[in-house]
Amino acid sequence: MQDKYKGWIEGFGNVVTEQIGKDTKEKVLDQCTACQAISNDKEMAICVKEVMNKFDKIVPEKERRENVMETMGNYCFSSFFEKTANEVKEKSNGLEEAIQNLNNLMGGEHFKLEDKKVYSTLNQCFCQIGVKETEEPISKTYCNCSLGWMKSLFNTLLDRSVEVMILESIVSGGEACRFVINLE
Repeated sequence: MQDKYKGWIEGFGNVVTEQIGKDTKEKVLDQCTACQAISNDKEMAICVKEVMNKFDKIVPEKERRENVMETMGNYCFSSFFEKTANEVKEKSNGLEEAIQNLNNLMGGEHFKLEDKKVYSTLNQCFCQIGVKETEEPISKTYCNCSLGWMKSLFNTLLDRSVEVMILESIVSGGEACRFVINLE
């Protein structure tokens, strides 16, 4: 199994254990047959779909599931993008320039500032573990990982906490991944 798949499965298991408990982790992950032998992104998408379906059923409290996935997004951001975000912040003179620099970095107009909110529209799933290869929608619970990533990005750029909402996501059946970052 590739490190990116193994890392996600282990990380998810650790966060579930820390925030909810070992029994829940075992019920969600250890019995997941789709996650036993993953060799490509399509198989990982099937694994994540099965894990999220079990997670949604076993943990009825939406807020607890969202917190786990936001934590996963924060870890992903810290591991793979925090340095880049700090570089964007350092070379930018204010939020408008930071947004322009982010758009340049990501190759498109993905972020727009309007009325103390940043609207983000991504026409593809940028998740690196392969979920974009899903053939069927994955629970929106999963995309709270991207919400956590986006929150970490703007917390870093602004040196303060922000609120982020998911409007829609591609892997859960939407046309795009769309977020609103509230700057107030």
